[in-house]
Amino acid sequence: MIYPGVYLGGLGGPDGTSGPDGAPDDPRARRSPDAGPAVARWVEVDAIVCHSEDWLEQIACTPGTREHESLVVADVVPSQVHAVLLLAGFEPGRPGRWEEVGRDDAGAPPRFVFDPPQGTPLDVRFQWLDDAGHRHDVPASAWITDADAGRPFPRRPWIFGGSRVVRPGSSPDALYLADATGSLVGLVTFGDEVIGFSEVYADQADVQPPQWMVRRSALPPPGTPLRLVLRRWRPEGGAVDEATAEGPE
Repeated sequence: MIYPGVYLGGLGGPDGTSGPDGAPDDPRARRSPDAGPAVARWVEVDAIVCHSEDWLEQIACTPGTREHESLVVADVVPSQVHAVLLLAGFEPGRPGRWEEVGRDDAGAPPRFVFDPPQGTPLDVRFQWLDDAGHRHDVPASAWITDADAGRPFPRRPWIFGGSRVVRPGSSPDALYLADATGSLVGLVTFGDEVIGFSEVYADQADVQPPQWMVRRSALPPPGTPLRLVLRRWRPEGGAVDEATAEGPE
């Protein structure tokens, strides 16, 4: 554990691949802070299942912030998660954003520009044990569904944008914005999230109607402890996909 509830997992090359023997990743492998210069392959965060409503705007938030619209809550400091992502070899960029750019004609609807986030692409996953001791490992997308057609959420990367540093009011002190707002992993684009989806979804319903809901049949009960796992994205599909349950360890 590097910070409370935040871990470096595994020892691999800087490309995030498995070891030379090709063995599968073992999330129980932990890296000690004094383990030397090897690059960790992933970051893990303690969290619990929290969502009680249908509409989603967050994947993970901190306590007392956006639990009503998030899948899981993690009692961690977002800037510390950012720091451990850096130790894992991931590069921050900037969060996504959107803005109104005017109207084509008087009375026409407004036009918007959507600017996707930049940074290292990540695979965001959940790992937990059920009551029978079976280990589950699924992408965050497995817990999300389309509100109208019931389509699954796109299986595309999440981006380490790195939130923003601001100076509130006349304060001389810098504030890591996600520490105040609780946006650890965002689904819609607030522009303050540590990690956001690679496509921008506006956080205002009059710009884009709400689209994504909880896939309740896929979730374990509220209060279930789990690990939020942040890995380098592997487009060749090397990670376990969709709602896959593994057998007992």
